[in-house]
Amino acid sequence: MSILLKNAPSIEGATTRIAPQVEAQNLAGSGAHNSNWSSTALELPKLAPSAAATAKAAGRIAATRISQTEHDRLLSERMRLLDKKFGKTITKAEENRLAYVRWSLDRIEDAKYGVSLDLLEAQVSTYETLQSELRKFYSQLDAKVPHKHR
Repeated sequence: MSILLKNAPSIEGATTRIAPQVEAQNLAGSGAHNSNWSSTALELPKLAPSAAATAKAAGRIAATRISQTEHDRLLSERMRLLDKKFGKTITKAEENRLAYVRWSLDRIEDAKYGVSLDLLEAQVSTYETLQSELRKFYSQLDAKVPHKHR
């Protein structure tokens, strides 16, 4: 008997399963088949990969170390490159540099506001989950409570 785990991490695309080597008689305790045993899928919580979270935090720390002078220099360089782009005189190398400068500025902005936005996103997600759970609860109540016919 094996139990399929939904949302479980997989190794090289393989489905993760827990295969307990326990016979039904051991589960029942008396040698009879335990009718309470279920082989339905267990859903695991969706957790952010720790490596990604660590990389995100490290990137934010690195971006906070950029001086205001460097930040101003990046802003000026972006403006100069955008002027060239809109003037249709930009080279391929300058387009690549513009993409890098934009990325750098995005990292700096993420370092400044990212944690607050992450907290806001978590609060919104919690609220949406609560809203969904309340809808389910009200639906269950409606199914259980007899309604008078009008």
